Amino acid sequence: MPNLGRTYFGPCLRCSQEAQQSLRQTTQYVLEVFKRQHRLHLLTLYVFAGQARIIRWDRAGAIISTPFDFEKDPALLYRVIWRYAAMTRVQRGHDPSAVLATKDEIEEMRAFQCKPHESRLARARDNALDKPGWPVYKVTMSRAAAANEIYFVVGRCYFASNCATGRCTKGYIAYDVCGRRLVFLKDCWRSYVDDESTPSEGFMLDYLRRKNVPNVPTPLAYEDVGIHEGACQETYTQHLLATHEETGRRPIVQRHYRLVVREIGRPLEDHRTPKELAGGIYDAIQAHKHACAQELLHRDVSPRNILLFTYIDAAGREHTIGMLIDWDLAEFFKLLDRATQPTRAGTWQFMSARLLLNPGKKHEVADDIESFVHVFRWMCLRF
Repeated sequence: MPNLGRTYFGPCLRCSQEAQQSLRQTTQYVLEVFKRQHRLHLLTLYVFAGQARIIRWDRAGAIISTPFDFEKDPALLYRVIWRYAAMTRVQRGHDPSAVLATKDEIEEMRAFQCKPHESRLARARDNALDKPGWPVYKVTMSRAAAANEIYFVVGRCYFASNCATGRCTKGYIAYDVCGRRLVFLKDCWRSYVDDESTPSEGFMLDYLRRKNVPNVPTPLAYEDVGIHEGACQETYTQHLLATHEETGRRPIVQRHYRLVVREIGRPLEDHRTPKELAGGIYDAIQAHKHACAQELLHRDVSPRNILLFTYIDAAGREHTIGMLIDWDLAEFFKLLDRATQPTRAGTWQFMSARLLLNPGKKHEVADDIESFVHVFRWMCLRF
């Protein structure tokens, strides 16, 4: 369950077991809406014992109104419902860059012919389109340095974070309407300070590809959503939250971000042989090595950030390589001393012992190397 900020909510959060269970249930409902719909925020109405509160949820937390007694004055509740009905879709929290896909667009994605070795991808595509309760959307993105737009059809999430606040990453098997191909679309709410302190993952991948770093995804499009319309989509709740007790830092803005890459891999745990497992991790280490040669440190090595990608070469032979993904927490060596967030970056279960024992220490290359060891050991123990 996310930390919703006891300092701000005060008496709204009660410590009884029943109250905590109610909070978890409400948060789970909100999480399901965020998973299934493309939203900037969500408005809910909490009713209890003749009183009601309006709650505004976004990826930074929730804002709760003072209670109003609709038993004494029913007009208050009527006014709330009328005003909600009069709001636009954007005011209600819907993302204007995502609209419901047409029947023809959905059928075009369904009819796309995958290669013989991509049977798993075909099943994932069908699963994204055929699940009741999961609307199919057409997402609009802007091409860099170009006036035209590109469109992607997405259905059910291929994966989605179970956190209601924070990055809240969702991944989709997407159909590129303009390029007539299947690609991978990543949707998240990245922590943002400024362009220099928090460069985007797409920028990092572009940098790595220009430097000929192997075994990393190929970016096709990326953007802070809304930036080409003059107003990036950002959370609001952080403006009302208290500063971090230990560091004194203000909560960071979460900015809506999308990235599209060409390669669609499969999880490391889906390896078919021990050789494929070891080879995949070795390839990821090579990507890490070459990135470090370009003074860029990954900082989040974990099993979920290593994918296996299978392709057919010009001679018709099948090859499987490992790819190191999720470069959104990567940092250039010269900026490692400057922390932009009050918490440690990375996946705790695979973090080095040094960083776990000394959270204030600078993240170094040796810490990522130890994380690779933990990943390999974990996969061997599991399988």
